[in-house]
Amino acid sequence: MQLSLRDAARLLHVAERTLVRAADGGELRSQRLQEQLRFHPVELLEWATARRLAIAPELIERRSGEEIATRLASVRPPPSFSEALAAGGVHVDLPGADREAVLSEVVRRLPLAEDADRHLFLSFLVARENSGSTALDDGIAIPHVRSPLVLPGARPVVTLAHLAQPVDFRAADGRPTRTLFTFVTATVRQHLHLLSMLGVLLRDAAVRAALARRAGRDDALAVFRAAELALLDRAPPRAEGAA
Repeated sequence: MQLSLRDAARLLHVAERTLVRAADGGELRSQRLQEQLRFHPVELLEWATARRLAIAPELIERRSGEEIATRLASVRPPPSFSEALAAGGVHVDLPGADREAVLSEVVRRLPLAEDADRHLFLSFLVARENSGSTALDDGIAIPHVRSPLVLPGARPVVTLAHLAQPVDFRAADGRPTRTLFTFVTATVRQHLHLLSMLGVLLRDAAVRAALARRAGRDDALAVFRAAELALLDRAPPRAEGAA
């Protein structure tokens, strides 16, 4: 699915010229169709998350245009980030001296089905990093495949890993990565929702402090739950019957 420049700007509440400059400068991947810019939602949300833009999670639901409505609509409620984190777990002092070693340890710890091909998933993650870094700023990276890892029927999973030693993920700010978030979802829509939610939560001072102190499972879950509940409390009520 590709979003138009207008829909992309509405999704992120930014000026269209901001996205044009980012695309022309190579900061944001895009395509041109009949001289019109088109953006992939995952690329768009990665770019916005890396720049700490105020992405409202409900914007994934408030679709602009038939294309978004058709491709992202779902009768199921979006997954809770804190519940997905509880399912995926928090790992402190994850070993590994380079990107591939760290990613291998992440994949080994992911709560996947017994028949899941972990070696194949690892190869996708490594290829993704080689084609373009998933590192944000402040020592955080979100390794994932270009097309989100979707396992039909699987529960949404977010894994948080604090690395035993900093590793170079080629972040734009030049700082080594110390913290990894990895997603496994049942649908692309779930992936987009969790990515946008993480972008919002990373703006929360308590969340940033928890990551800085390398919070363990109980501590991290409490902080993320509180931040998510506060975010939901601030969200405007949706109209009855809204999709």
